[in-house]
Amino acid sequence: MISSTNLSDGATLVSNDGSFELGFFSSGSSTKSRYLGIWLKKISVQTVVWVANRCDPINDTSGVLMINSTGNLVLLSQSGSVVWAPNSRNGAQNPVLQLSDSGNLVLKDRIAGKTETLLWQSFDYPTNSWLPGMKLGWDLKTDLNRRLSAWKSSDDPCPGDLTLGIERYNYPDLVMWKGSNKYFRAGGWDGIGATGLRLPEPNLYFTFNVTINEEEIYIIYTLKIESIITTIVLNQTSSRLQRTIWNEEARTWVVYSQLPTDDCDNYGMCAAYETCFDTSMPPCQCLKGFKPKSQEWNSVDLSSQGCAWRLWKEGSTSQLIDSFVLESCTLTEALRCIHISLLCVQHQPEDRPSMSSIVLMLGSENTLVQPKEPNFLVHSKSNETISSSSKPESSSTNELSLSMLEPR
Repeated sequence: MISSTNLSDGATLVSNDGSFELGFFSSGSSTKSRYLGIWLKKISVQTVVWVANRCDPINDTSGVLMINSTGNLVLLSQSGSVVWAPNSRNGAQNPVLQLSDSGNLVLKDRIAGKTETLLWQSFDYPTNSWLPGMKLGWDLKTDLNRRLSAWKSSDDPCPGDLTLGIERYNYPDLVMWKGSNKYFRAGGWDGIGATGLRLPEPNLYFTFNVTINEEEIYIIYTLKIESIITTIVLNQTSSRLQRTIWNEEARTWVVYSQLPTDDCDNYGMCAAYETCFDTSMPPCQCLKGFKPKSQEWNSVDLSSQGCAWRLWKEGSTSQLIDSFVLESCTLTEALRCIHISLLCVQHQPEDRPSMSSIVLMLGSENTLVQPKEPNFLVHSKSNETISSSSKPESSSTNELSLSMLEPR
């Protein structure tokens, strides 16, 4: 596309090999919100890999992409107002916009007899997808930080709070953030791979390379088999970085690997002198030769029920809910389930609801009684009091009380 042409809603720009397509699209069920984006063209499921106006949709089909008189890209709405305009060099004599076979949208100044000058490229401003040949990391000359930011939801390309980028230590480290909190780190690059990654071996599909010099620090990957279609996507819903491969026979994406692999991969999951087992409860266990500072460490702080009660008292129960759960229910419904579960672990049997009562609670919006301190915490505290008593004890008894189950 050159300065004398434009791209209107309904028209598209296709890469030379037909792999990628640039145009306007609608996200989710809404057909009014229109975005300018790039998607994979050779597959049957539209998969968007880059979006220009992520948080500023055009509310009709009047959008137009053009190169203005100063040689810059601009996305205009019906009123002629600028919806999106990237920063690029001014004063181009012959600006040309091209969608490369790698999926990179490139604006360059093409002057006969001279070397082409790069003015701007989408690979410098990725959204939620990391494509082969795309650099993830830093341009130290311009202080440009190329990093991924997840879509807020599957229908909303506006950035969520999940981001992925390179931290500039002595060795580059791939780090994932949830808001301002570090969520995952891959470990420093040792010349062969990231020290903290557990990826499927052998790797048959792609190769990672790291470049560290005075001008750039970045990670890039290339395909070993050019015919496969693959992307790396930062997913807000699952809080994962997912490597997906297109299965043409099933006409669907298949997750090849993901990070974090499990909860034990989460940053700061366990404290000092602890090791993590994702199949244990609690997952964090003392190393051999160490023991917990208090009994509550083992029964309260790191157990799911103890965590639930602590957050309930703090009024922060929503922190227990994984975003994946909210794909199938509302926040209110999830909070109600947690409320009912705390009632089910009350100390006194008469305080626990019967099975028929639970069914009614789940199927109505009636006000629920407030839970008391759960049974397992009462015993934990009483046992701690007994153990700290000055009277010698020759034995201890673990008491259990059962709720009577009623058939539906």
